[in-house]
Amino acid sequence: MAFLGSARCCRGALALCSLLAVWPASGADPRFDLLPRAGGGQPFPPVQRMYGAQQKAMAEITEAAREASAVATPRLLALLDSARFRAHLRDCCATSGIAEWPAERLLGTLRDNVYTAELVHNFENGHSGLTLEVLLHNTTNYLPTSWQMIELGYYGKKTAKLGHPASPADAAEEGVYRLQPFSQPHDLPGTYEEASARLQYVALNMLRLDTGNPGFGSVTAVMPPSFWKDAVGAAPIDTGIYTFTCNETYRNTPGAMHLNFFKKMVDCRHDITPGVAGAMDHALLNNHLFLKPFNILGAMFARWYGANESWTNVSKELLGPSYLEADVLASVLYEERGIKLLVGAFVPIFGTPRGRLLQQFAQKKGIALAWALGEAIMDPGKDIPSLQNKTMPSFKAGPRILDLTTSASARLNVSSHGSARCAFEKLWEDVASVRGPNGELAQEKAWALWARAEKELHSSRVALPAPGMCADWDACIGTLLTGECVCYRSTTADIVV
Repeated sequence: MAFLGSARCCRGALALCSLLAVWPASGADPRFDLLPRAGGGQPFPPVQRMYGAQQKAMAEITEAAREASAVATPRLLALLDSARFRAHLRDCCATSGIAEWPAERLLGTLRDNVYTAELVHNFENGHSGLTLEVLLHNTTNYLPTSWQMIELGYYGKKTAKLGHPASPADAAEEGVYRLQPFSQPHDLPGTYEEASARLQYVALNMLRLDTGNPGFGSVTAVMPPSFWKDAVGAAPIDTGIYTFTCNETYRNTPGAMHLNFFKKMVDCRHDITPGVAGAMDHALLNNHLFLKPFNILGAMFARWYGANESWTNVSKELLGPSYLEADVLASVLYEERGIKLLVGAFVPIFGTPRGRLLQQFAQKKGIALAWALGEAIMDPGKDIPSLQNKTMPSFKAGPRILDLTTSASARLNVSSHGSARCAFEKLWEDVASVRGPNGELAQEKAWALWARAEKELHSSRVALPAPGMCADWDACIGTLLTGECVCYRSTTADIVV
């Protein structure tokens, strides 16, 4: 996922920039804000779906994951069965009865949620290495990675500041994901094939956040679970955080990045081995143990089964480091529906020219588009209450709203009345009219406008994926509040919204 903070973050390990987004006192590096909105750089050549280096890395990761997962399963069951964990379940989720479930059932629920959770890649913000202009002007059929953009000159001339050890990305990709070293000095790619044989940074949306991983940008690209079959390696912690916090070889390299802030929250004693399809128990366990202060497993069950909003809402603290980094070691091809859904953040870009660019891209590629409220702030990397001596409020992260101007081009199994489309466009105009001179939208106004959208476009609201809702999550993007699955069109009749 693209990272907030710098182009280096965007192509680097997810962790660094996600936490720069949430704790920006660490500082963004202005040297890497090099990509002009209008584009720049060479055209993108065609690519293979998967290169030999990626296949080899996935084979090695899979072998290690199966062994690590088998060892971790008894430990994970013991944690789920512990008195402390069950006490938490009784506190958060008494009405659901899950505190009395056998540990095996709790583990089964976790596993089911892994493969239902969205694979999300966020981009498009002030320091993002990927912009909507690049996607619109790119005539090729895949989502570019930061390494590819570096190789084609989108960040300017290749220099040491884009490579190792100035960034932890290369060390993470070679060390955690077992990918082949680059051939040029400072571990920079020497050919476009080298640049293409790395990975796309992705987070696993286990908490079902409506805006994906918002610290990385105001647009979320959701990838289908079909990538799990051969191309997803899910590290238990952001690999950037792991590299500059726990990898002593990297930390002791002259010129390496040092952000000791994370030493306070990361327990480096645990196993970084990524999980794969059918072998995720160690990744789930170590995600919890690496970041023990956050009680991540407990937060997941509270989010899914909590008795009230004090439990089901998402706390700001969880937005930073809590996700598993479920990277895709393959090309994300549009023709294979490598992106099944785009999500725009309501406050930063709904009713703006950049929102129109997102609609154009979705329409051009035939990708479904929805809008989400999230935290209802302009920039998750800057609008942080704790830095302004305010509390860090939780937020609902509830259903999204379909973009009714693009749903037809996406060939979804829904159609809308003309009145609903008019209501959507009127909302767009009204949001645009109340924005400030720099496009800002006050949070109070955003809440009121979103409440209006929920009322006027009630039948267009789409809940995020959860186990048991739809049979085919490669084709489906969520469910209407009436329970019907919203999917790419097959032979079934349309649902009118």
